[in-house]
This record gives sequence, structure tokens and C-alpha cells, in this order.
Amino acid sequence: MDDDKVHVDRASMRKREAEMIRHRLSLLPQIKREIQDYLKLSQTQRQSARLQKALSLLEQLPDGLEILEEIDIGKIITEFGKLEASKSIARVEILAICTDLAVGLENWNVVEPIRKDESDVVDIWAANIIPDTHWLTFQLPARITVLHYGSHYQIAFGLGVSLDDFSNSIIQIELPKSWTDPLIESLQHLDLFQVQGEKGISLNGIYYELYTHSWVGKSFIEFLNPHIAASKSFSDIEEALYRVARAVIDKKGQQSEKDFLSIWKRSIVKAENA
Repeated sequence: MDDDKVHVDRASMRKREAEMIRHRLSLLPQIKREIQDYLKLSQTQRQSARLQKALSLLEQLPDGLEILEEIDIGKIITEFGKLEASKSIARVEILAICTDLAVGLENWNVVEPIRKDESDVVDIWAANIIPDTHWLTFQLPARITVLHYGSHYQIAFGLGVSLDDFSNSIIQIELPKSWTDPLIESLQHLDLFQVQGEKGISLNGIYYELYTHSWVGKSFIEFLNPHIAASKSFSDIEEALYRVARAVIDKKGQQSEKDFLSIWKRSIVKAENA
């Protein structure tokens, strides 16, 4: 009797999985259109290149209806994997575009060496937080964008909310110019080569992309899970990103943002201090 129940449960799970795969594949035309639309709104060469790459991958797939009519479940799963890989690339960039626009950032070249008044932008930074985990509840990316004006800080936190498409949730707050930005503090003693202890392997980590832009220069830093190399500099950056996100979520966050913050905290090196 128990064996029959297990067999039924497994068959039911396979059926639900097949239905989910077919549903997402049916959205292929919509996904293509959305990427094409956001490609026109991209603000950096990197965004354009990554969205174009995602679109190119999708163009290699058969028509959505043709895939759905395929009997070979193995082939369907293969095509489904290509679709999800393409969506993962595009989702990060689309979330970045939406978050930047929500905070009023339409052009990363707004920073000027000479400010005319307090309404001018002093500097900008943004970070993509991209889960690289095996947790089913922690797969969608987040984005932080900070605009530092002469008179205040404008901060937005964006979060992907659907694995089906590019839906997202964006919240933002304004902080006074007296606020001390923890990210700026963490970068004052950046050591790109400092490694403590032995290198290791982590199956649950987070991939970070950090962009900064001031009138003296621009930078782009990417790193994966400071647990792996035990780098104090990257641990400090990770903690700073968490603290900025928490400042926004504590004031404006809904349950989805709070859940993301809670799971993220479990993964960061300095969770006890954040």
C-alpha cells in the first residue's frame, strides 16, 4: 500500500513539473517582447550586451507552440533549461533598469565635476545581489541604487518577484545628507588581493555586482560569496549592502522584501553585525 502511495505521489509530482514547464515555455513570445522593449531602455553598454545575449539565446529556441507539441520530455526539458538561463541573464538587467528609473536615474552620466546647487548629483552607486543557491525560496535577484545629491540621498531597493517573467517590486526612501553611507565607508580600505585561510567551495552563495560613479572615476567590482576566500574587504562590502537594503526595507518593505532580507542574512559573513 505504501509503495502504491509513493508511486502516485511521484507521478503527481512529475505531472505538476511538466505542467509548470509547459506553462513557462508558453510565455516565450511574451518574454522575447519584454527583453526587446527593455533593450531600448538600457543605460549602459553592459546592460545592452547582456540583454542582447539573452535575446540571442531565445532566438535559438523553436517557436513556443512547436516546443509544447514536442512529445520527447527530454527535449522539452533541454529547451526549458535554455529558456530559464536566458531569463536569468535578462532578469538582473531588467530589474536594474526598473530600479534605476524608479529612483529617477535615467542616465549614469549625470555626475558633473562642478555642482551648481544642492540638487545636483554628487555620486551614484548600485549593486546587484544575485542568489546562487539551492534554496527554492531564494532564487530571484535584488538591486540597490543610491543617488547622493548635495541635499539628500535617494535610495531604491528592487526585487524580482516571479520566476515566470520579469515582474518586480521596487521601494524607495529619502535620507538626509547627514546619513553616513556604509558602502562608502567599506570601500575606503578596499583590498582586492587579501585572502585569509584556505580556499573552499560553497554550494550556497551570492554573486554580487557593484557599480560606482563619481566625478573622479567609475568602478565595477564583482565577487562571489566572501565565505569562499574569507576576504575582509569583500565581507565589509557585503555587510554594507545588507545594511543599506535593511534601511529601505525596515521603512517600506512588504513581506516579500522582508523574506528576502531574512534569507540573505543567513548567507552573509558578518550576519551578527549587520
